[in-house]
Amino acid sequence: SAATIGGLLAAIAIRGPRDRWRRADCWLLLAPLLLLLILVAYGSWSYYRETAELYGAQGRYLLPAIVGVAVAFALGAGRLLGWAASALPGLMLAAVAALHGSAAYTVLTHYYYGIQGPVPIAERLRALLAWAPWPPSVVVATWVLAGAAAIWAAAEMGVLAWSGLRPRLSRGDESRPSPSRRPR
Repeated sequence: SAATIGGLLAAIAIRGPRDRWRRADCWLLLAPLLLLLILVAYGSWSYYRETAELYGAQGRYLLPAIVGVAVAFALGAGRLLGWAASALPGLMLAAVAALHGSAAYTVLTHYYYGIQGPVPIAERLRALLAWAPWPPSVVVATWVLAGAAAIWAAAEMGVLAWSGLRPRLSRGDESRPSPSRRPR
């Protein structure tokens, strides 16, 4: 989307005073995406050249690169937001929760709807767990741990925001003491 591209370009192009993140760092974060794009495009083109059918050009093959893209986006968005960058972790967590909620809604309402018509949600969840590649107990434990981690992260961000200890993404590393303030 346009917001993602804007954040990525800002991470690469905008440089602040005493900036710890170099352009090379951002390109390193984006390298897996670029390499996977080349791999997917080559595989799809090779198959198309032999069969005249488009095959394999799907976004799911790019998912291993999502972490680097998210970090580069957060760096760029932090620079664009300036003083409001302290809200970025909460916004990113809310975006992740919205994406996962949308995916769960889509899966449960469209793919586990039932042949004869709508079925109860418990039956849909049982069908989802039956098709999972892991045992149901592992899937449920993963859901519980992910939910607990999200709640914990939200609580930590709330504590940081309440206490006034906000991360500053748009400035240099202020955690190191200057030469004049070093203990002797």
